[in-house]
Formats: sequence, structure tokens, C-alpha cells
Amino acid sequence: MLNSSVESNKSSDRTITMKKLIIIFFVILVVIISCKKYEENPLINLKTKTNRIEGTYFIAKYEVNGIDSTSVLNTTIPSIVIREKVGRNHVKQILGGFCYGSWAFEDHKKEMQINIDDRIEYYVGPFVNRVENRWRITKLTDRELHLNATINNISYIVHLHEH
Repeated sequence: MLNSSVESNKSSDRTITMKKLIIIFFVILVVIISCKKYEENPLINLKTKTNRIEGTYFIAKYEVNGIDSTSVLNTTIPSIVIREKVGRNHVKQILGGFCYGSWAFEDHKKEMQINIDDRIEYYVGPFVNRVENRWRITKLTDRELHLNATINNISYIVHLHEH
């Protein structure tokens, strides 16, 4: 009789322990899912956001108010280089076609500030001379960067894919 009571208590303890583990697992899962920063991103990425954003990209998609304008931008800016130069000067550079400028993360790395600082006067859309634009990052992986912005009541979508 005593043995069955002891076994029953052990079984009950195991059941409670398993329930606790399942609850802890689900809480961790909910926290991970709710911490996802970018809409289109995978759940987990082990690289830092700065390491993911650095690269040489081509413009895979460029939409202006829902109209595909990729070919217009590709003739002007065939590739875009985004890098963080560390050394004597800590500079975040963005280079594309005939323009160059700087970039910075904003709003807890949910947005990207792009500043074109060049003297060449030929630009397309939001990539204009000496204008600071904030872009919402919707996807940031090792090979893709998706940005959205509304500038002067014009909606822009840019998808960059790494070469």
C-alpha cells in the first residue's frame, strides 16, 4: 500500500514538472515571436543587424505608388554598397551609381536614415541630393533588405538583394 502511494506521488510530481516545462517552453516561444522586429523576417537570425545590412546589392524591386519602376532606377543606380567603415573614422557609407552618402539605424533599428550627400544633380525619386529620408525596414536578412517610405505623400518600396 505504501509503495503504490509513493509511486503515485512520483507520477504526480513528474506530471507537474512536465506541465511546468511545457508552460515555460510556450512562454519562451511567445516572447521570441513577439520580439520579431521586421515584418517579413525569419524568426531567428544569429548575425547582428549591422552585419546583415552590409553588402553590395542590386535593386530587385522599386515601386512608386504601386507602379513598378525598377528599370528606371536600375539604369541610374546599377548597384548599392552599404558598409560600416571602422578605423580612424567610424563612418556608415552608402554608395550607389553616381551618389554617395551615409546611413544610420533609427527607432530601435526598425528604420534606416539615408542621407545622400553628393554634388551630382541627377537622381531618381527619393534618392535626391542632400535630402534625409527615413525608411522603414520590413526585411533584413543576410541577402535581402526591404525598405518602405512615404516621402511627400509618395509611397516607395525598395527591395535590395545581395549580388
